[in-house]
Amino acid sequence: MAPVFETDGIVDAGGSRVVGKNHIRLCVVHPEISGGPCSAIAFQQGEHFNRIEQGIPFDICYTLEENEWNGVRSLQLNVKDIRFAD
Repeated sequence: MAPVFETDGIVDAGGSRVVGKNHIRLCVVHPEISGGPCSAIAFQQGEHFNRIEQGIPFDICYTLEENEWNGVRSLQLNVKDIRFAD
């Protein structure tokens, strides 16, 4: 089993979008941690997209995985759950 991590208070870095019928391709950052944005995929989480797009901070649980697309390999977060503070 892959370890599951949790990060609180992340926000959309721009460029997040719905893919397929109900998945979200995310580009996220944490406002208090330096570094570039992280790529993520959230399967079956499309209902959260409007709030994410509005810039509302949220918490995620995720695993790390290697993604290969068009011959390019990169790390991405595989989001298992999304939670908003309210």
